[in-house]
Amino acid sequence: MEHITLPSGQSTEAWTFGSVPGPTLEAELGQVLEVVLNNRDVGAGVTLHWHGYDVPNAMDGVAAATQDAVLPGQSMTYRFTAAQAGTYWYHTHQDSAEGVRKGLFGTLVVHDPSAVRADTDIVAAGHDLSGLGMLGSSDRSSVYSASPGSSVRVRLINTDSLPQRYLVEGAAFKVAAVDGTEVNQPAEVSGKLLRIAAGGRNDVAFTMPATPVTIRVDSAADAVVVVAPPGSPMAAPAKAPPGCLHHHRCP
Repeated sequence: MEHITLPSGQSTEAWTFGSVPGPTLEAELGQVLEVVLNNRDVGAGVTLHWHGYDVPNAMDGVAAATQDAVLPGQSMTYRFTAAQAGTYWYHTHQDSAEGVRKGLFGTLVVHDPSAVRADTDIVAAGHDLSGLGMLGSSDRSSVYSASPGSSVRVRLINTDSLPQRYLVEGAAFKVAAVDGTEVNQPAEVSGKLLRIAAGGRNDVAFTMPATPVTIRVDSAADAVVVVAPPGSPMAAPAKAPPGCLHHHRCP
C-alpha cells in the first residue's frame, strides 16, 4: 500500500505492484516467464491472474480455486511458458473488484519472433484508479516519438469492469488484433470509436503522419497518449473536443 501522486497533482491511496500500472512484462513465444509475487502489506491477500492467457491451472492465480491468497509476509512464484503471442494483462484475483481498482494490475505482451514488429510499439492501459482516470501511467499526456512514414502499433487495454470507448485522432488506422488474436486483413478506418469490452484489448496500427496522433478514452477525459514526429510541438488539447466521444462528432 502507498500514497501516490499522479502527474495532475491529484493523489490517492493505492495498492501497487511497485508502480501503477505494475511492471510491464514482455517475452517472446517459447520463453519461460518466472514472476515472484511478494505481499508486503495487502491484508486481504494478493494473487496474479493472467487475464486471457492460457497457463497451467496451478499458475492461474484464482484464490480459493487454484491457489490460496498470498497473505502479508508470504510469496509465490509463477512460472509458465509463453505459448500465445499478443496483448494481455495481469491482475490480482483476490478481492479483485477492489484490488484492481486500487492499482494491482500490469501489462503482458508476448511477441512472435517470426512476425514483423512495428517501428514504434506502445502499450496503453485505460484504468480508473479509485475515481482518477488514467491512460498508461498518467492522468495527463504521455508523449511518444515516431518518424513520419514509420509503422506504429498501440496496444489498448481496458482494465475496467465496464466497456470503454477509445478514439484515435489524426490518422487512419487498422484494428490489428483483438484480445491477443491478429485480425486477418483488417480494413483501414478513420474517425471511428473503438468499444473495448471490460478486460478486453484492441491493438491499433497506423502509418505515422507528419502531424501528431492522439488517443483518448471515455473514462479519462484529461488523459491522452500522443504520438508525434521528432521535433514537433506536442499541442494536443487536454480534453477531447466537446461532444466528440459522446456523440461521435469527431474530426
